[in-house]
Amino acid sequence: MLQTTLIKNFLDDLDISFPDGMTPLLHPDFKPLEPPASPSFKRSSSLGSMVVTPAPGQTPPLPVQAGKDQAMIVDKSLISFVSGLSAENRADILESTLLAQLGANSKVPDEKDVIGWYKAYIEILTKVGWTMEGGEVQQFSAKANVVELQSVIIDILKAAFGADFLQIVTRALDGIKSLADSNGKIEAFEKNTHSESNGSFQIGVATQEGDAVSMNLGTFLITSTSRISHILFIKFSKDETDLQYASGKLTLDQKIYENVRTLVQNKLSGRAVEFVTEIPV
Repeated sequence: MLQTTLIKNFLDDLDISFPDGMTPLLHPDFKPLEPPASPSFKRSSSLGSMVVTPAPGQTPPLPVQAGKDQAMIVDKSLISFVSGLSAENRADILESTLLAQLGANSKVPDEKDVIGWYKAYIEILTKVGWTMEGGEVQQFSAKANVVELQSVIIDILKAAFGADFLQIVTRALDGIKSLADSNGKIEAFEKNTHSESNGSFQIGVATQEGDAVSMNLGTFLITSTSRISHILFIKFSKDETDLQYASGKLTLDQKIYENVRTLVQNKLSGRAVEFVTEIPV
């Protein structure tokens, strides 16, 4: 209980910055829960879908579904889920990573301080139950004069995590390409990931073995003298663009998180579903 109290105090003091400085608009059915409480998600009675459904009085569910590969944009992250990951764990990952992103935005509002933003992001995740292996920021040195970022992403993630997860990452990137630029969530992703000359985004693959939930995460930090657009697919000159990256493995302590899940949801004010969109894979 002491640890839960410490996390509650941390979350109480954590400012959340919603994009465009919007004031949280609570869903009409949103009712904050008092910790500790039972998990606010329950399984659907349908054995085929296993979709996460909201408990009475809760907000609409996130578009998570067990038994299939999925890819989601959540704020400035692209997170893929392998088929073996439960629906509830997928929701926990989306909500905790969204909290860390929005909290980091408030802690480090300077868009040029991409490393400071990344450190704040990791700090918030570790406070709510994630542990990190690796994750040191490294400098990318381009060999060619002009580099395609998508190829760099694949090469870095392959070196960091092995080739097993590359297929789902590639499918997720292709899925984003297939969406129209006018898609509102893609426009929001572009706006959230970069200004004209600075940007950061993350690509993660979440897995589950037994009860152990983990996520391989690559973070990419970009500073450029050229205008950034379509951040995942830009081509850049090594003389004009500085690329730093970090790769590591995050593991979720579910005993900790089950006691703070409702605290995270309350901090998000019932708005998590606004920041999540599924990408076809």
